[in-house]
Amino acid sequence: MSYTDFILTSNKRKTSNFEILDPDLNFSDHLPITISITCAVSGHDRLTTKTTYKNSFNQLCLRWDKAEINSYYSYTGQRLQNTLLKLNNAIKLCEITSPDIVNILYNDIISILNSGARLYVPTRQKIFCYKFWWNEVLEALKDAAIQSNNLWKSAGKPRQGPIFSKRQLCKAQYRKAIRDGQKVVP
Repeated sequence: MSYTDFILTSNKRKTSNFEILDPDLNFSDHLPITISITCAVSGHDRLTTKTTYKNSFNQLCLRWDKAEINSYYSYTGQRLQNTLLKLNNAIKLCEITSPDIVNILYNDIISILNSGARLYVPTRQKIFCYKFWWNEVLEALKDAAIQSNNLWKSAGKPRQGPIFSKRQLCKAQYRKAIRDGQKVVP
């Protein structure tokens, strides 16, 4: 049985292009989704349609696996206390329904999280590779896992039998090889 992830929107949003994805390397029982949403943006006359994010070699990504997590938590926790005080004051003064105070609080939170990330979370280009241990054997195991997974899907995703057993074996071998490779010290 597969489970589909979901999204909730208000009826003020126009949704289109809803699609359930089934990527080859998704060994999970959850299926990701993609959706386009059209909504009015405050301060603009026209509707803003979907924004397309393209994979780019120049695009940077945060490497949370290499971050100084404790420092990030400490930094953001201390600074978010001030935002919490602003929120509590706005509630006491019954201003929380004001779009201005909501936007101010939202911008404070985003600013704090971004500045914490700049200080404590390294960024790398998407093509940057930490997988120094990746090799041809892992590539072959990955291909076998993808092929057996595709065969299993085309057979109707059976929960027993030789196709299921082959899929489980290929998946287990691939994951074990990844774990073993990660243990290797450069």
